[in-house]
Amino acid sequence: MEKTTEGVLATVASKPLKRTMRSLLAASTVMMTVSLAPGSIADPAPTNAADAQKQFEDLSKQGEQLAEQMNKVTEEIDHKKAEAESARSAAQQAVKDQGAYRDQVDQIAAQAYTNGQMNSMGALLTAKDPGAMLNQMSMLDALTYNNKSAISTLQQKVTAADEADKKLAKALKDTEQLRKDQEAKKADLDKRKDELDAIFKRLSAAEKKAVHPAGALKVALTGSGLGVSAANFAQSRLGDAYVWGGTQPGGFDCSGLVQWAYRQAGVSLPRVTNAQAGAGVSISKGQLQTGDLIFLGSDLYHVGIYLGGNQWVHAPTTGDVVKVANVPWGQVSAMTHVQ
Repeated sequence: MEKTTEGVLATVASKPLKRTMRSLLAASTVMMTVSLAPGSIADPAPTNAADAQKQFEDLSKQGEQLAEQMNKVTEEIDHKKAEAESARSAAQQAVKDQGAYRDQVDQIAAQAYTNGQMNSMGALLTAKDPGAMLNQMSMLDALTYNNKSAISTLQQKVTAADEADKKLAKALKDTEQLRKDQEAKKADLDKRKDELDAIFKRLSAAEKKAVHPAGALKVALTGSGLGVSAANFAQSRLGDAYVWGGTQPGGFDCSGLVQWAYRQAGVSLPRVTNAQAGAGVSISKGQLQTGDLIFLGSDLYHVGIYLGGNQWVHAPTTGDVVKVANVPWGQVSAMTHVQ
């Protein structure tokens, strides 16, 4: 009798963990066999220098937009990984909780047998599945209040394990899809970079200078506070190369530079431009202070840090470097004060 009870409850306890392992193995297999989506079709080769320069500028903007999309996907993947880890821990804890109550339920079975409650307990132990077993156990009028409480708790633990297992499976599925999106965007981004490099090589020295004008000198900032500190940190990276997806000294993209500068100043900002725009208070041009964030384009594809005097520091585009430049007010779509 005791062996039968142990076997049934062991089945209940092991079910979520086994399903979890199957989910992990399946997801891992798919992730390793993901095929990259084809990159975008390149524009026709430019026929003259002016066309080449315009195509370079257009592709640079598209590349920045795509890079920001990829940054967002990367951020979402990190979030889903955290969700999956939390769900995995919850599932493992639920299995442990079931085990903690298994002995107590076995004692109930032994007491029922000793006290002559075999009819009810016999039905309980011959249930077709764990769910039916627990339902029958919770309905046994022959059991005392404390016994019912123990059985009810075990039922809750089984349900919790099941729910945690489902959350883990969903998190793994979401992560798998995000990885597919990320790989496709990365392939497209690499393709665009190759196109940009090829076009840039065809430009004359004067055209290259027009595309990547020299930056202004470092701006000497006065005062103190968060904004001034972040602006100075950003200016400490003048000359660092623009790198799509870059977040560290030596190579930054626009939002990576802003995030890094503010982190050095003691404030954690989101990774992508759209999220950075919402990380503070929206302001007007007349309210701008040193350190405020300025965004370009209706989709906020580019960001830099305001220095004052109509100048900002930013990581412009591929082939360029972190520099001080005049703010292109005609392209500005949003401004944010970080507190």
